[in-house]
Amino acid sequence: MILRCCEDDRNFNFHSVHRELFPSYRLEATNKSAFVRSQYRTTKALNARTSFLRNFEKYLDFSKYHVYFFSSSRQFLRTYFNSDIGQPVAEIKVANYSNSAYLSSCISEIFPSISLNISNNGNHLFICDFGFAELTNDNEVIDDAWSFDLVRAITHLENGSKIYLASLTKSFGMPFGSMVIAHKSKLLQSDLEEHQQLFLMQEMGRSDWDFKQISERRRYLMEILLLGLQDVGSNYFDFVPEFPGAAVIKLKSKFDEVEFKTLLNLHGIRGTSYFGNQAIVVPCHQGIDENDVQIMIEIIKHVCNYSIK
Repeated sequence: MILRCCEDDRNFNFHSVHRELFPSYRLEATNKSAFVRSQYRTTKALNARTSFLRNFEKYLDFSKYHVYFFSSSRQFLRTYFNSDIGQPVAEIKVANYSNSAYLSSCISEIFPSISLNISNNGNHLFICDFGFAELTNDNEVIDDAWSFDLVRAITHLENGSKIYLASLTKSFGMPFGSMVIAHKSKLLQSDLEEHQQLFLMQEMGRSDWDFKQISERRRYLMEILLLGLQDVGSNYFDFVPEFPGAAVIKLKSKFDEVEFKTLLNLHGIRGTSYFGNQAIVVPCHQGIDENDVQIMIEIIKHVCNYSIK
């Protein structure tokens, strides 16, 4: 089936392509090799731990902090805030960097009755917006949603935060996993079996794995994307973060946020609208290249034409 908007737009290079044949881009990177490796459960504990420590000791002081692995960030938050370590769920206050009403489904599913506290300070859970955040300190748990920034992690932990949390699935395309950095005094119980934790250590400790190179790649691709879309929008947060989780773009014209997300997904880009902010969220990660970015630019411009009010 060819979408009606494509049939009507003869300037769109993909206008004659069937919907099923559009390219497919997810917000998170997909690491196919990691999926294959995850099937093998013969990881040696000593090798996995040694390679992980060697790769991260230049960033983390393991005499001060401990790293935990959970099946997902969602599972960690459920575990933490239902334990006697964290605040009772009924008393949780949540804030995000943008101070907007945007609340991801992950958080709303865990805390169905929660609402965002419009403040950057004095919250129990602070959510970074796709890698965009200031170094706010008075927060118990920092959920670096879609991003992975060890400099930000240590700064938070040294200034009063108890937990830094990052999704390995969303940041690096691993088949599962969330990485939690906490003070040594905090004893957390992972929901993963030992071989699963060792697999994640092994992946993070691989000799060809360098999060600085990955972050540089993400920033580079985001700048290409922003340049290509300057006719229709601009960077929502006015800066490129150290590790972009995604590109958040404020459109110049008012648009239908629901329709935009629907059309974008139908054209093969699993992005979304930054609901309530008249902005869009599109992929920007190491799993795509410059050609992919150019394709996405063309698709996004086309979709914008059919969602502007």
